[in-house]
Amino acid sequence: MTTPKRTEIAERYGISEPPVVTETDTAVINSGPAVFANKMFATTMPQGMRLTFAEVNPGSPTPSFRTAVFLGVHDVAALADLLQRQLALVEQVDISHLVKPVGEEQ
Repeated sequence: MTTPKRTEIAERYGISEPPVVTETDTAVINSGPAVFANKMFATTMPQGMRLTFAEVNPGSPTPSFRTAVFLGVHDVAALADLLQRQLALVEQVDISHLVKPVGEEQ
């Protein structure tokens, strides 16, 4: 795979190239559990954005709170850039044998 070019968001907000992920970073990234979330909310404010993650169980109409983070404007732009870069890499991988289109019978 190739490294995607700088995104429009990175250009607009002057975000530097992502740093190299070290072994220490990897250890920290994988040191805790990941909670399941299938519902996300973004609350924008002049100072930045609060991202709230919840889980919706089909048997209950009320979402269950999982976690929330607040990011400053520059960090919101860095997150958007990170997601765009990662999605660009995912789009290069053929997963058609793993994922079926919505509504397709198995």
